Amino acid sequence: MSKKWKAAVLLLVVLALAAAFAFSRLRWEKSWTFSESVRTLRNPARGFYIQVDSTRWQKIEKISGDVRVILLTLDLRDFAEQAIPDETLQELEQALSAAEQGHAAVVFRAAYGFDEAVREPDDLETVGAHIAQIAQVLNPHAQNLLAVQAGLLGEYGEWHGGHFLQGDESAQRTSRLYVLQQWEAVLEQQIPVAVRRPRFVREAQKQGILTGRLCLHNDALLSTDSDMGTYDDPEMSFSEELQWVDEQLADQYNGGEMPSPGARNEPENAHAEFQRLHIGYLNQMYNQEILDSWRESEMPGAGGESAFSFIERHLGYRFSVSGASVSARLCKPDTVQVHLTLKNSGYAALPAGFHLYLLTEDSAGTVGEAYEIQHPQLHQISNGQECEVSLELQLDDVQPCSLSLQISPDLSSPEEDCVILANDGFGWESGRNRILQLWKNEDSFWEPVGVKTEQDA
Repeated sequence: MSKKWKAAVLLLVVLALAAAFAFSRLRWEKSWTFSESVRTLRNPARGFYIQVDSTRWQKIEKISGDVRVILLTLDLRDFAEQAIPDETLQELEQALSAAEQGHAAVVFRAAYGFDEAVREPDDLETVGAHIAQIAQVLNPHAQNLLAVQAGLLGEYGEWHGGHFLQGDESAQRTSRLYVLQQWEAVLEQQIPVAVRRPRFVREAQKQGILTGRLCLHNDALLSTDSDMGTYDDPEMSFSEELQWVDEQLADQYNGGEMPSPGARNEPENAHAEFQRLHIGYLNQMYNQEILDSWRESEMPGAGGESAFSFIERHLGYRFSVSGASVSARLCKPDTVQVHLTLKNSGYAALPAGFHLYLLTEDSAGTVGEAYEIQHPQLHQISNGQECEVSLELQLDDVQPCSLSLQISPDLSSPEEDCVILANDGFGWESGRNRILQLWKNEDSFWEPVGVKTEQDA
C-alpha cells in the first residue's frame, strides 16, 4: 500500500474515532421553570403554636388538627425541694405521645412557676437533677422535638428574675452556663436547645457548650428597642445583633411571641425582622391585638394579600421547585440525569430532622427506587435562597415512571409528617410530590427520553 493510501486510511480512522467520540458526548436535554404559589400550606413543624401545660395533655388531641407546633410546658413549682414525682413525669410522657399522634411538633419548657411568683430550689444541683429526670422522658421523643428551651431559671423560665439570676454578671452567667451544661450532658445530641438572648448563645459558644445546637426563643418580639432586654449586649447595637443572628444562626429554627403592640409590629418591619431572625413558629394567642391588625392590613407589595396570611405562610420553611432539567446521552439513552432546583422562601431553614428523598413510581403508584439526597444546603437556605439536587436514573425498558420528591423525617413517615411543595399542579399522594413523568422514547432517535411535568400531564 502506498504512503498516500496509508495516510488516507489513517485519516478515515481518525475521523471515525472523532465522530464516535463526538457522538458519545452528544446529549439530549429538556428543562422547565416553575413558579411558587401563594397558597397556605399546613406543613409540619412550622407556623403558629399554642401553649399547653403537661397536666392538660388531653387538650392536645383537640388542638393538634389546628396547629403543627405546640409549646409544651412543665410546671415544677411544687417540686422545688424534691424529685419530680413519677405521676408528673407520666403526664409529660402522655403529652409528648399525644403530640406525636396528632402530628404536632413540640417546643418544650420547664419552669418553677409560670408567673412572677416563682418557687425555685435552694441550689443548682437540684435543678440539675430535675433536668436529668426530664431528659429521660424527652429523649425517646427526640425526632418530634423542635427545641428544648433552657428554661427553669427565673420568672416563666425566661431567664430573668429568680434568685439564681441575682448578684453580679459573673454569678448570673455561672447559673446560666450550669443549666446549659446539664442539658448538654443528658439530652440526645439531635435536640436543639433554645435560649432567650443572642448574648447567651455567644457566651456558651466561648465555653464550647452545645456547639451548633443553640437557637433562640424571643418572648418579646417586636416590642421595645431592645425587645425587653433580648438584645442587651453593650458591645453591639440592635442592628448588629440582628445581623449576627442572621449570619450565625441561619441554620437554626428560632421562634417566640409578641407581647405588646407598637410601631415595630407593622407588617413590613415584622417581615424584615422575621427574615433576619429565621423565625419558624409564633404564639397564636399572644398578642391577639397584633395578629388582628395583620388580618386587617394588606401586606405591601403582596397583591392585596393580608399581612397575616403573608407572614403565616413564610413562617418556618417553604419549599418549591423552581426549575428542573432532564438529560441523556444519545449513545446511552437508558441512563437519565435529573436536576432539580429547590427554593426555600420561608424565614427559616429546614429543621435538621427532615430528609429529602427522590423516588420512582410506576403507573400504579408503587415505589420502585428511593434515593436519599444528602445536601447540606437543604438545612441552610432560607428567604428565597436555592440549591440544586441531582439524580441519575436507569429507565425501565417497558414501564414509564414518575419521579417524586418527599421531604419527611424518614422514608416511612405518614403523609401528615411530609412536606407539601409550594407549587401548583404537582401531584400529591402518600406524602410524595410528583414532579416528572419519564419513559424511554424508542420512536425518536433524537429524543430518546419521553418526559413531561405533572403540571402538563
